[in-house]
Amino acid sequence: MLVVVDYTIIQKPDRVTLECPYCGEEIEMPVSEFKDVFEATGDTIECPECKGGIELGGWELD
Repeated sequence: MLVVVDYTIIQKPDRVTLECPYCGEEIEMPVSEFKDVFEATGDTIECPECKGGIELGGWELD
C-alpha cells in the first residue's frame, strides 16, 4: 500500500528588486551583492540613479 505525503520545495533566492521611491528607478541586484551592501550599510541603500537614500522595510518572497 502506498502512503501519500506532503513535501516541501526549497527555493534559493536569486536576486532582489525594489523601486526607488524618489525617481522610480527599478533597482535589481543579485542576492550576493545585496547581502554585501546590506551588511555594510544596515537597513539602507543608495539608489544608483538619483543617489537617494532608501530605508528597507518589509519584504516578500516571489
